[in-house]
Amino acid sequence: MLLIVAVMLCRGLCVSQELIRVPDLAAKLGSGVHSIYATGVMSTTGEQLLRGIPVKFIITDDTVFCMTVGGPFGITAAQMYSQPDTFVLVNYLTRDAACGNPLTAKLANLMPVKLSISDLTSVMQGKVPGDIHRFSVAGSRNGSDVLLETDSDSVREFVLIDTAANVMKQYQRKLKNGFTEMNVSFGDIRVVDGFSIPHGIDVEVDNKSQTLSIRLDDVIVNGTEKPLTVVIPPSFSKTVYR
Repeated sequence: MLLIVAVMLCRGLCVSQELIRVPDLAAKLGSGVHSIYATGVMSTTGEQLLRGIPVKFIITDDTVFCMTVGGPFGITAAQMYSQPDTFVLVNYLTRDAACGNPLTAKLANLMPVKLSISDLTSVMQGKVPGDIHRFSVAGSRNGSDVLLETDSDSVREFVLIDTAANVMKQYQRKLKNGFTEMNVSFGDIRVVDGFSIPHGIDVEVDNKSQTLSIRLDDVIVNGTEKPLTVVIPPSFSKTVYR
């Protein structure tokens, strides 16, 4: 269901909206999850067409994001390590590497779909990209679903949260001209060690011209898995982003 439709429905069916506070939602969303280790498969459409590619994610304390992408015959095709001030991305198939500032806009062009590392990290954590406190409550429905929205000069953003499970169900970012920059849907929500974790994540970017689908088959919350150590081989070509 489109979030624009949800806005209309929520505004018609608001129940005790004054009792819902964004700081309370922010405190509960993902509360207690300090690290995630997950394996599954990834598929994309658009500029890159990938089907059922094995992936592994390690995310720790909102700061470190690691991803390993599998290749033919069980080999490692690519690895990425990122934290707020640096990143390293190595493609073992093309013998290319990139490193430097993770906030550079050019980095999105190196991803399977045009997502920034911060957006991808938020997606995998099931959290709102950026600061959730910039949102306000637009309405509630079905007893537990709460819709948040924020509006700037050029962009509108919407978030749908299931307050019963403390999990985000959908996030959408649209330009004022109607162009959808990013739409994320979370499904197949399972309880892992007491936490509600989406095992199905579907992302649409650039007005649906590119899509990313992730299906997780194994998730460990607050485990002991350590972040990757990604080293650029000396023989690989390297691009540094400032």
